[in-house]
Amino acid sequence: MKNKLTLAGVAALAVFMLACSADGIDSDVSGSSGEGGAPAGAVASGEPNPDTSEAPKTLEQKVGDTIEVSNDSQAIKYTVTKTQQKSGTQFIKPDYGVYLLAYLEVNVTKGNTYVCSCELSFIGPDGTVYESTFTVLDGVQLFESADVAAGQKKAGWVPFDVPKNAVKGGKIQLKVTNFLSEDQYAYWVL
Repeated sequence: MKNKLTLAGVAALAVFMLACSADGIDSDVSGSSGEGGAPAGAVASGEPNPDTSEAPKTLEQKVGDTIEVSNDSQAIKYTVTKTQQKSGTQFIKPDYGVYLLAYLEVNVTKGNTYVCSCELSFIGPDGTVYESTFTVLDGVQLFESADVAAGQKKAGWVPFDVPKNAVKGGKIQLKVTNFLSEDQYAYWVL
């Protein structure tokens, strides 16, 4: 019985992956900025840039700029509009020194998707990765995971527990998961 369940689970996963492949799960990641940053249409992936023979450039935007992720069935705009630091409360203190808060706005313009604060990480200037954490801070509406359809949006603060000296020169990383090829990354530089 256990072998039949395992085989059924593997078969279901294979069908899911084929369905994603047929639906165009390969994503393009591009940015739009007022000034500086990567040019709109830059691709952040492990594949060569089709427009040149050079390796692709990492998409780095400034806080306030939008990063758009799209494929055949979806188009999602991510914007970290602002950041701030909090030292915690009388009862809840960060382990590493400070809570770095990033205000994330997600707008779905085509299709639907599940959005989660787990798509963001903080990368310190030395390359150390800090995942988002849970905390309770007065007046801070945390980003809550949700299914979001075209025409809908979700926003809130994503907290990271980081050393205070890691904030300057760090960046917020957006991870676009692709089940059939390498994940793609884009960044907002602080």
